Amino acid sequence: MTNDNAYRATAIAKGFSGVPVLLGVDFAVRPGTVHGLLGHNGAGKSTLLKILAGVQSQDSGTLTIAADPVQLSSPRDALSRGIACVYQELRLVPNLTVAENVFLGRELRKNGMRDLVAMNDHTTRLLASHGLTARADDEVGRLSHPDKQMIEVIANLDREARFLFLDEPTTALDGIQANDMLQAVRRIAIERGIGVVLVSHKLDEAMSVCDEVTVLAGGKVEIGRAH
Repeated sequence: MTNDNAYRATAIAKGFSGVPVLLGVDFAVRPGTVHGLLGHNGAGKSTLLKILAGVQSQDSGTLTIAADPVQLSSPRDALSRGIACVYQELRLVPNLTVAENVFLGRELRKNGMRDLVAMNDHTTRLLASHGLTARADDEVGRLSHPDKQMIEVIANLDREARFLFLDEPTTALDGIQANDMLQAVRRIAIERGIGVVLVSHKLDEAMSVCDEVTVLAGGKVEIGRAH
């Protein structure tokens, strides 16, 4: 993993109340690839994910993007640097439309008022470009779970995310839905040069879509492998 454009974590250590959780973990995700971050519950996956996404800070170790040091103070700070995360608990607002969720916190305005026409038009093009059948004016709460997940994914990409973390994205999906979702994410990674990290405990599922795999066990890298 020598790509200079990689998002890289080096010797990351983290503990809580004196209990070590990560013990000098090295990890990197390269643009245009899908990297699986695997391990059983308690392996340290969630803690590493939160550090990489700006939710928590490491006790020691460094983060870099394209070899430049990165210090993240919050998820908003991470997003401003092109780092986004889609968690198991989706952050969409159910009673808002797809377009309103895509533009949440960055609404387009015209003459001081929200420009719903422009937001709907942009979202319609965005949905079409990813092959989604949902409409811009659909209420998100009425959509299927797979559609909600993909809408959150493309909303983050529309904010110019360069690195996208997916936290156990197939937990609530059946086999066919999971495969479709993962293949869509892989296509996005390749076509747009996005570095995608798939956090999962399902080894067979990850191996079917990932270019590289890192397995954590007891807060350490047990396996790091590129296909």
